[in-house]
Amino acid sequence: MVCSHFLGEVSGVKYGPAKVSVRSFVPGPHYSGPTRPSPSRCDKCNGHLYLDEVELTRPAATPVAA
Repeated sequence: MVCSHFLGEVSGVKYGPAKVSVRSFVPGPHYSGPTRPSPSRCDKCNGHLYLDEVELTRPAATPVAA
């Protein structure tokens, strides 16, 4: 998440073409604001936050018990 500063990374779940739920926020090295729930404003300038880059990954496979 960014305004003009790097704040951290979010991870979530995609439920459809336009619905995503944020599950966790990992703060960057210089972020000092609240971490729960994920921030809605920058801790430095109080500006709006935007997702800068999106990376889609597959969840890790769950081992099957024998």
